[in-house]
This record gives sequence, structure tokens and C-alpha cells, in this order.
Amino acid sequence: MSIIEFRENKTLKLVSVLSGKVPENELFSQDKHIQMLMNRCGPRTMKPLSPLVIYSSGTVGVDTEGTPIVDSHIMMPL
Repeated sequence: MSIIEFRENKTLKLVSVLSGKVPENELFSQDKHIQMLMNRCGPRTMKPLSPLVIYSSGTVGVDTEGTPIVDSHIMMPL
């Protein structure tokens, strides 16, 4: 089994990826968005070949109420 090495500025290149943005108000219900991506694939048409990737770039800014805005995406390589 190969070893995955993590470095600070390493870029992960993905091809044939189904991606969806998670809204800021639903960050704690990512299961719903993962299920939506799985349903979008269809039961027989496409099957995921590799693990699910949840990408978050950290906080993008702060809204008017003082809560942080987080940029989060769910990606499923096909």
C-alpha cells in the first residue's frame, strides 16, 4: 500500500470530480450534502473510485453578526 505524504504547499490534482459547495449555514449538516452528491451519481451510472474529499480553505471573512464565513466544498472523484 502506498503512503500519502502531506506537505504544506502540496497540490492535489483531481480529474473527473463531482463537486458541491456547502453553504455557510449548513456546515454542521455535511451528511445531507454528501448524500445529495451520491444521489446525483445515480445507482448504476457512476460509482466513486476513490475516497470523498472535504475541502475547507478556512475562514474567508466575518459577516455582520461577527460569525466567521467558512469556504467548504465536498468533492467526489469518479
